[in-house]
Amino acid sequence: KASGKLTAQQEAVMAWLRGRIGDATRQEIARGTGIGINAIAGRCKELLDIGKLIEGPRRACKVTGETANPLRVIS
Repeated sequence: KASGKLTAQQEAVMAWLRGRIGDATRQEIARGTGIGINAIAGRCKELLDIGKLIEGPRRACKVTGETANPLRVIS
């Protein structure tokens, strides 16, 4: 972490988000990457904290149907 290099899971999240049009909820990211939701939630928090991701306004999740803040990569 001190080196500023992203972990493998962080890279997987970033790559998956870059490869799509629009934003995605944490559940959608978990489904798309095949990484468990517990790991995705932590990696997304880390990426938000270092300014790699931004949260958008709440919308319905395509996986759960519940409202959630989707994430997108900061260009």
